[in-house]
Amino acid sequence: MTEDSLVFQKVKKGFDWEEWERRVEAANPDPNQLTTEEICEIVREVRYQKYSSMVLS
Repeated sequence: MTEDSLVFQKVKKGFDWEEWERRVEAANPDPNQLTTEEICEIVREVRYQKYSSMVLS
């Protein structure tokens, strides 16, 4: 994740979700964690940008 992008990668075979969940729960909370409202706003912006680029094409 960078200031202006998110990068998604496929999960490799054999990934242990339960172990990942334990590690996340044991980690310190993220002081910059986004709220649900912030995430929704980002989704709206991305959808708008995608729609705008499709209409202008």
